[in-house]
Formats: sequence, structure tokens, C-alpha cells
Amino acid sequence: MTVTTSATVKVRTGEFRAALAAVFPHRKRTKRDDDIALHRVRLILANGTAYVGATQGTTTALARMKYLPLKDGGDTRGNLWEPDDGPLVIDLRPDVVKLWLQMFAAARMGKDEDLDPVTAITYAHAAGEVEFENIGGGQSAGERFVINLDDPHELFPDLIDVTGRALAEADATNAPRVLKQDPKILALFKDAGQQYGAPVRIRPTGNAPGSGFVIECGSAFVGTVSSEQGDEGTKRDNQLTLDWLGELKPRKLASA
Repeated sequence: MTVTTSATVKVRTGEFRAALAAVFPHRKRTKRDDDIALHRVRLILANGTAYVGATQGTTTALARMKYLPLKDGGDTRGNLWEPDDGPLVIDLRPDVVKLWLQMFAAARMGKDEDLDPVTAITYAHAAGEVEFENIGGGQSAGERFVINLDDPHELFPDLIDVTGRALAEADATNAPRVLKQDPKILALFKDAGQQYGAPVRIRPTGNAPGSGFVIECGSAFVGTVSSEQGDEGTKRDNQLTLDWLGELKPRKLASA
């Protein structure tokens, strides 16, 4: 349970922007009553690491970023907040994320790498607000973006736990499996590749047909995706493969 009622943490703006942009495609698009729990992007200020996550049910996305270190050791999260604080959760509406990405766009931040723009995130429980302030150069230097602080939705899944379990299961999986999913769903991970400039690595999280896959991109992004594969689907797809092989008649590979 969080005991700190007011504090400020600092992260690099470029890392925060990449995290928001990478996970944003994975939020639930509609605001119907049965979808409202997932119609958000979640910012999690945990000890040592800040996370940004989203999910629409079929996929999950979780990006991480480090707090700025302090000259005397530690970081802006650990040194300023109470030792008993747990992760602080801030839910961001999709329209808020869009506005933030526009305000703190790379084109407005300037191209001088020495500027190293920083975003200060101020949590004020009494005022019911969260403030994002750009510290550094560029056209948006000094700009502030304030949103109302809402209670986190209790039905939103614990993405840190979900992602951790998926990674653990992927490490324990030896047998290869087939991923079968709508191309539009898989395309949701394109933004992660663009933001982090890295290819994605896809691994199964279990041996049973229909279990999910974990998708890693660089060192800061991990997502998951479910598979539509089932026993009947596997038989049908295997027959399609045999049909292709029968038509193409590939030469047999020489034995190693």
C-alpha cells in the first residue's frame, strides 16, 4: 500500500515516449462497459523501475525505463518516497496518451543529444493530480501537462505478474510450437520495433496447443500474444502444409 502522498520522479523523455508509443496500440479501443477496464494505459512507478503497460485481452505489452540516478547514489524514486511504498499505479486515458505524445514529440524536443530532455512526473494525491513537466531543451522545454488522478481500475490485470510468468514459462519450454493469429493482432507489435529499433523475438510459453507466446523487443519491451491454435486447427493446418508440399514437390534435403 502506498503511503507517500506527494512526490516527483524523473525519467528520460525519450525512454518515456518510446514506452508509451510501443504499448499504446495494445490498449482496448472501445469504451463499452465490458471493455472499460482495458481502455487505458497503465503507468507503474515501482521501486527501481518504472513500467508502462497496456492490454486488449489477446495481447499484452509492458515497457520499462529507469529513473534518473542521483549524484549521491540511488534514484529519484527510491530516495524521495517512503521505504514502505509499494508500486504506485497511475491509469492514463488513451486520449491523454495521444496528447502527451504530441506535446513531447521528438521533433519538438530538438536534435541536440546533449540536451538529454527529462520528464518530471509529480504525483499529488491531495490535489488529485499528476503533472508531467519537460525539463531540458527543445520547443517543449518547461511545458507542463496536468491530468486528474483517478483510482486505478481493479479489473485491469497485473501486467508485471503476467509478463513475469510468461517469461518464466518460455524459458522452461523446449518443444517448438506454431503461432497462429490474426495478422492485424501481430501488427500491434510493429510500433515496439520502430521505437526500440530492434527485431522481435517470439517464444512459446508452453507445449500445449493454444498456449500463448512471449514477444521480446530489445531490452525494454516484453509482450504476450495468445494463439488460436487448437487440436482441430493443428490437424487442418498440417493438412494444408502437406497440400503445399505435394504441389511444390521440394527436393529432399541431404542427411547431415
